[in-house]
Amino acid sequence: MIAKSPEITVESHPLRHVDDYLEIGQKAGASDVHLAANARPRWRLHGRLEPIWPDAPRLTAEHTAALAEAFVPDVYKEELNTRGDSDFAYAN
Repeated sequence: MIAKSPEITVESHPLRHVDDYLEIGQKAGASDVHLAANARPRWRLHGRLEPIWPDAPRLTAEHTAALAEAFVPDVYKEELNTRGDSDFAYAN
């Protein structure tokens, strides 16, 4: 079964909270959602990593920082600031 990208207009990007992306991914059956600066929101669907919306604008550093600020635990925020990345799981 091929999942369809959700009907969300380009004007509504970026979404306000990481939970919004997770809900979309969960409804489509994605195992992962990837959000990174200078990249379109992506999901892992049926083992393939692909854009959720091929025509969505790339997330800026400011967008990803705002998303991260809302849900990343302080210990990982320190890692993000020090290393520039962090790898952890989050479930809403």
